[in-house]
Amino acid sequence: MKKLVIFDVDGTLLDTEEDLFICVNEVVSRFGCPSVDKDAIKRANGKEAHAFMRYLVGDEVSKEQIQEIWDEYTKLIAIKGADKTKLFDGLSEVIFELEKRGYVLGVLTNKAADEMPIFMQKILCKLPFAEVLAVGGTKDAKPNPNVILRLLEKYGVEKENTFMVGDGESDVAVAINAGVNCIAVLWGNRTREELASVGATVFANEAEELLDIIG
Repeated sequence: MKKLVIFDVDGTLLDTEEDLFICVNEVVSRFGCPSVDKDAIKRANGKEAHAFMRYLVGDEVSKEQIQEIWDEYTKLIAIKGADKTKLFDGLSEVIFELEKRGYVLGVLTNKAADEMPIFMQKILCKLPFAEVLAVGGTKDAKPNPNVILRLLEKYGVEKENTFMVGDGESDVAVAINAGVNCIAVLWGNRTREELASVGATVFANEAEELLDIIG
């Protein structure tokens, strides 16, 4: 019996908070926008790529300028976006244990594809993921369940044997929309109460708990 475990990135696999804070503020300052605090970045995390930037700079900025800011941001991320980023404690051991148990492992993030190379090169390429899918800026961005449904078909896994592991509302929503299990992690960007309010019922306080929950 195959099982599939899909991980979100920001706030789930990777602690990107400090790098996002540095890169966002360097870029918005170039465009004369107010600086952004860490709490706002945490609130924006998990949003689709352009919605992430819109949330941070406000509704008064034009769509065209959002695109310009976004383009500059992705260029900066490609250079210094993973300087301080690291895996959350315990996750490497958990991921390799899941591989030993024969699980298919994947990554599904609302980061845009052009944000991902530096994270792949520095961290994710060292882990046994069969799929790393960045869907920000596309019609497949979470909470659209299409990517998960395609993975189920590709790997021949049943919905009841599939787990979406994430720290945000979009992770809970995509799991519900796809009809798969959701594990809401509490070391990321949302509280237990916030995640429960959008439908999460299973929670992990630390990485090691994932092994007991997934089984």
